[in-house]
Amino acid sequence: SYAPAKRMDDPGFGEATGPTMHGAVFTPEAGYITDPQLASHNVQVAAEAAGSTFRFNADVTAIRREGEKVGGVMDRDQWTTILQTVSAVTAYRWLYREGLKPSAVIELLMTRPELPRSLAACIEETVEVLGMLGKRTGLQGEADRMARARLARMNKTRTEEVIVSGLHEYLQAFIRENAMLDAAIARQFRFV
Repeated sequence: SYAPAKRMDDPGFGEATGPTMHGAVFTPEAGYITDPQLASHNVQVAAEAAGSTFRFNADVTAIRREGEKVGGVMDRDQWTTILQTVSAVTAYRWLYREGLKPSAVIELLMTRPELPRSLAACIEETVEVLGMLGKRTGLQGEADRMARARLARMNKTRTEEVIVSGLHEYLQAFIRENAMLDAAIARQFRFV
């Protein structure tokens, strides 16, 4: 017997805790688990030891079938579709001559102000428009500060860091920050 379940870092992990059980069913293909949370944690620890990264509470958007590689046809088609959706295929080819790379697509759509639909270009335009409105109305304040701080952060953003920490998480935080900036603009210009 190996019960109760133990964590992988427990010195007694994998050691029998009692006599052999007689009459039990052993089906190695079945994968019966008495403690799913502990089993999941053990998989996490083993995967991280092998260099993997776990993202908790993240949506699963695709499950690769056997034989489908990361960077395969499925990935290429998805990244191409994203570029087509924002009319950025030509800009991508002009800026990145080495072919389609997910990290380059992310960089283009996030940090390259040359692309009018990139996050960086949108942030720059927000700062400019708030500045013009401030001059015309005499109302400057919290929204201007937030937009300028956001622009400074975007100028320091590195695509590799976003990929490692999670693109989905980064974009969710960006959307939340949009909502906060929206509220600050409404207060600053007395829309509320």
